[in-house]
Amino acid sequence: MKDFKETQWFNQWFMLLTLLIPLGLMIYCIYAWYIAGIRVDKVAVDDTTGQIVVLGLLGFTSLFLTSMRMYTKIDQEGIHYCFWPFVVKWRKVSWYDVESAVVKQYKPIADFGGWGIKMSMSKGFWAYSVKGKQGIFIRQRDGKELMLGTQKKDEAAKIIQYYLKKKTHES
Repeated sequence: MKDFKETQWFNQWFMLLTLLIPLGLMIYCIYAWYIAGIRVDKVAVDDTTGQIVVLGLLGFTSLFLTSMRMYTKIDQEGIHYCFWPFVVKWRKVSWYDVESAVVKQYKPIADFGGWGIKMSMSKGFWAYSVKGKQGIFIRQRDGKELMLGTQKKDEAAKIIQYYLKKKTHES
């Protein structure tokens, strides 16, 4: 059976709007310093170091917002995930450690307080989501739970069922 792979990023309208803020500020600063010849807050027209710092920070913010990605992979070894740039190394839940896994609908704000990386210290529960209302809910043998958001619910459910059945037949 084929492996499942999915890459998601924040491309909702409100995230794109958030991206416009640092880009708009960059354009304004460039206009003010180099065209209008006026200072921006405490950074003067002839303050090259200040301009580099301000434009660098705004540029870094823009790159950071556009670089966030959630990667999910399901194969014969288990369920792998990475949430760049916060979780930079791939993490894996092996099929041996999976007690149950199911794809189902959830309420992002009511259930987890929104999208992103969410955790519940008391329950040992982690949720990783970027958008949408579908997720892969995994219960591990040690009682820990994990939710990985997905936009490919049917494909994910199909491959999870395949590997869970294969695991059952092998034991």
